[in-house]
Amino acid sequence: MTEPSQNDSRTSILEEIRRRGDVTIDEVVESVGLSKTAARAHILRMERDNIVARVDAEIEGRGRPAATFALTEHGATLFPSSDSALLTRLLRYLKQHDGEAFVTGFFEELWADRMADLLEIIDETSTLEERLNAVEASLSAHHFMPTIERQSCADGSELVSVRECNCPFRTAADASRAPCRLEVDFLSRALGGAPNKISIATDRKGTCSFEFVVPK
Repeated sequence: MTEPSQNDSRTSILEEIRRRGDVTIDEVVESVGLSKTAARAHILRMERDNIVARVDAEIEGRGRPAATFALTEHGATLFPSSDSALLTRLLRYLKQHDGEAFVTGFFEELWADRMADLLEIIDETSTLEERLNAVEASLSAHHFMPTIERQSCADGSELVSVRECNCPFRTAADASRAPCRLEVDFLSRALGGAPNKISIATDRKGTCSFEFVVPK
């Protein structure tokens, strides 16, 4: 009998765990139709990748209970979700029914929290290098996948380019321009001045970039 492909096998195992709550390797063998060696290899790989984790199993009779595995929080995110579409629809609904102030207020509070975290690290006495390190750490923590470059200018100022290779708020940005405006404000305050060049991504494949001239 030909065994399923690796991707099909992994999907089948995950669906089985989702339905049952937890499984043993023997249960995977029985339900998915894999050899015990293949089932164990898939489970152990998913455990290494933090998709499943071992859980305590009830002891029935004598002997050591079989290893039992359940989904982790990360593993649960691999299943289809309508959250993005629902969020977009909610934001648009609020805007269409005179709720734009609520939408903007929500995002302003979110960005205010980010700024508060940043200001625990830097202040007006911080050097440019300290500011850039703090900005990079903040953007990385919020999954923007930043790249930051700096270049000395003839007049002693520095040209700083901040590129955000991923937008973790893409769904929100599709429904409201507030996140884009607030991100510009966030970077401007962090680096002590407004950018002289801005490029905002128009789709999920694009990147956002901001260019600052920082006086000497």
